[in-house]
Amino acid sequence: MNPMSTTYQVPGDFETIADALAQASAGDTIHLNGRVKSKHVRVEKDILLTGDTLLSTDTVAIGLFASATIQDLRVENPNGHGIVSMKGSPHIQGVTLHVAQTALACGADASPTIQDCKMESCRVGMSAQGESSPSVQKLTISSRGTGLLLTGSMKGHFSEVGIVAGQMAGVEITGEAQPVLEHIAVALGGAGGFFIHGDAQPSLQACLVQNVQLAGLEVSESANPTVDGIQVKSVNGSGLFLHGKSRGTYMDIQVEESALACIEISEDAQPEIERGHLSNSSGHRKCSR
Repeated sequence: MNPMSTTYQVPGDFETIADALAQASAGDTIHLNGRVKSKHVRVEKDILLTGDTLLSTDTVAIGLFASATIQDLRVENPNGHGIVSMKGSPHIQGVTLHVAQTALACGADASPTIQDCKMESCRVGMSAQGESSPSVQKLTISSRGTGLLLTGSMKGHFSEVGIVAGQMAGVEITGEAQPVLEHIAVALGGAGGFFIHGDAQPSLQACLVQNVQLAGLEVSESANPTVDGIQVKSVNGSGLFLHGKSRGTYMDIQVEESALACIEISEDAQPEIERGHLSNSSGHRKCSR
């Protein structure tokens, strides 16, 4: 820590976070004592925000427009969103987000680093769009809708993410998104595990889907993923459902206990499927191509 930096207590030195931000300079710390209510917190300085709990009374709890750090903090927003990163390279670590809408979003050209965070009771766990490029490691999502929603021209890397999804797919990737997803585990997705569509070109490595409705992995439209290792267990649809004009390379595929086909391919799809182990409790396998 910079020896010239200052720590401001809220409440204490200031009654509101906005007043503390107005006084703070780059490198300073704002520490929240107890459960602090606040309207929208707009961070435009490279400060550290930490402490106990921020209870938001606004549409968005925290807007990040700088390379600030949010660390070891609980963010609650019973009616709105959590953290939105739109600029810079902020660092978000050890944060729990308990919100009604999207827990964490990044857009424009933001490149946040997100580590050891939890997202609870949200409609969407994390979304990334525009030309954003997040770096995510060790994330736990419990969502009423979808876990990860990745769109636009976003890139970035996601590793060690556990998702319990609600009514939507655990992971939805669309637009021209090109993320790398490694060691992603999806359970209880109401609309399946991974749903890849549009012109998306993601890379999936060593992923797991289990106990989901619909397909474990659905790829449609002109999507062109590279899948190197996916295990699908106990799904109420097909293990892999490849349709539209989708392409893609699929290696090391394991499908166990799918209610429908282990792999279902439409006539227009052009996948390249290598190495796979397929088993089904009903013994049913299907290829409509």
